[in-house]
Amino acid sequence: MTQSTQSKGLDLQTTEELLREEISGVLGDSQFDANKVPQWCQRIVTNVLKKLVEANKSQDFQYKYVVNTVVLERTGAGLHSTSSCLWDKTSDSSSSVQWNNEHMFCVTSVWALRCN
Repeated sequence: MTQSTQSKGLDLQTTEELLREEISGVLGDSQFDANKVPQWCQRIVTNVLKKLVEANKSQDFQYKYVVNTVVLERTGAGLHSTSSCLWDKTSDSSSSVQWNNEHMFCVTSVWALRCN
C-alpha cells in the first residue's frame, strides 16, 4: 500500500520506487533480529536521503527532506501512526511505502519541503 500527495517538483513514482529498492536491498529475506534493527533503519534512511538529494540536484529549487523508517517483527500485532505538518501543497510532498517479508514489516516515509 502506498500513500502519496501530488507535487510539481518531486517525482513521487520515482521516490516510491527508490524507497522500495532501498528497503528490499537492506532487509531482503532477512529474519527479524532486534539487535540489527537500529543498523537496518540507519542504512535505509541514510541511503534514501543520499539518493533523494542526488536525484533532485537538477531541480530549480532545493528540498529539505525528512526520512523515517519503522521496522517491526511480524507477530500479528497492529501499528497505527499519524503525522501532521503545515506546508505548501503546491511544492511540498510526502510519500510512504509499506514493505514486508515473511518475518518483518517496514514502513518508510519521506517528507520533502521546498526550501527556496
